[in-house]
Amino acid sequence: RLKEIREGYKETEQELKTSGEKQISITDPDSRLMHAAQGTHVSYNVQMAIDGKHKMIVAMELTNEGNDQHQLSGIAGQAKEELGVEKIEVVTDMGYYDCDQVKASTDNGITVYMEKPAVKVLEGVFSKERFEYNAEKDVYICPAGEDLRYRTTDKQKSMRLYKTDSCERCGLKNQCTSGEGPRVIKRHIHEEVMEEMESRVKGNREKLRLRAGLVEHPWGTM
Repeated sequence: RLKEIREGYKETEQELKTSGEKQISITDPDSRLMHAAQGTHVSYNVQMAIDGKHKMIVAMELTNEGNDQHQLSGIAGQAKEELGVEKIEVVTDMGYYDCDQVKASTDNGITVYMEKPAVKVLEGVFSKERFEYNAEKDVYICPAGEDLRYRTTDKQKSMRLYKTDSCERCGLKNQCTSGEGPRVIKRHIHEEVMEEMESRVKGNREKLRLRAGLVEHPWGTM
């Protein structure tokens, strides 16, 4: 009997390797282990879009991804199609913060309003916000006034890397990086859409407050 169980596990292991998935539920193959406020459970991730005028659920999708990071363009696109409009405004929370998703939504006529998550920085080290980006020259200007120029793109082809040769002789280096090499600033290839969104949100804080009310309606509907 133990040998039979072992063979069953081997089949499941092979199934995981073939599918590329990292986990599988034997009782409910479509579900996944997910973290929630109440702990870790075998669950689904439900996506919903609510229209701001009538508070109706206009689109819904069931996924088994453990977070919302890759869900924005899909559910927002479904809502846009269902409402039959060429353009739409979408307000959501920081759990959906992803450059590629915001870019895909923007290209689809979807204007996104979303708060930028706080970035964790090492204590005593200049944060990226201390580096001013000059779009015309495509350089970052560091606190010491030096230009960090584009050098290369990472292996994933998603981040552009900027640095300067002036770090070694800079008196602020210990405040800028904890490493031995120069300070490197990373910029996503679609980061301009995030900067536009950040500027848009700053001038429309009421949009974010609107979502705080809208998000409660689907619970009442269900």
